[in-house]
Amino acid sequence: MARTRRAEGDRKIAQRIVREAERAFARRGYHEVSLAEIANSVGVRVPSLLYHFPTKRALYEAVVRGLYTRLEVAIARSMTQGGTPSEQLSAILEAVDVLWARHSGLARVVLSGLIAPDALGGSVLEEFGPRLLDGAEGMVRAALPETPASAPVRTVLLALFLSHLGRLLHGSLAKRLWSDAPADPVIRRALLELVRTWPEPGGRPRDAAGAQLVESSGAARARARVPGAGAGARSSPTQPSPTLRLGSPPPGRSGGAASRPR
Repeated sequence: MARTRRAEGDRKIAQRIVREAERAFARRGYHEVSLAEIANSVGVRVPSLLYHFPTKRALYEAVVRGLYTRLEVAIARSMTQGGTPSEQLSAILEAVDVLWARHSGLARVVLSGLIAPDALGGSVLEEFGPRLLDGAEGMVRAALPETPASAPVRTVLLALFLSHLGRLLHGSLAKRLWSDAPADPVIRRALLELVRTWPEPGGRPRDAAGAQLVESSGAARARARVPGAGAGARSSPTQPSPTLRLGSPPPGRSGGAASRPR
């Protein structure tokens, strides 16, 4: 019983240390805050603080882990709201906005730490980052089951998230750097359509209905005249790109006049 009470007491002290460290790091940054200052604010001695967190970096990572945990919970909640993939992505970004508004000082410190030479908080990002992206990618693929496995869904999601974080980080300057905020939903839908119609490896691009775009027979003959330009060969930079059009030519017909290289 005594051991249980002591463990509970230790847990509460650790929570108080993390909360005070979060406030201090948010106000002044990582390098300007000392462990003695945090210990004094909590009402414990430095050795007691070091019993729970052996180094300042370990304490900082505990603070960052708490921020990522809140973000993970908020994103998971937003993903259960239903709607189109674009609407679900909007809900995820809104969850990021809410968390940023509540912890903007700490969020700025965390983002700044990630680009520092010693990558403060990098190990925590390695723990949470792939998991957060796995969840978002799974949501997109579940909502768009026809999306090819080769489609760069994660790259698109990272581009959206990093752009959004960039706007938050730059504050008032973001209005000058990003003047297309009203077009965001359109951009998200366009990017989702891009991954949904992504060509399979070795295949050709597909149209919005999922049908592959077919190379015209004239362009195919022009490409065939280029030495080494058989199937799978890489086109020479001096040769024109194949002309693409919808539909396949009927059997036995050329499908139109040949395209001549310019």
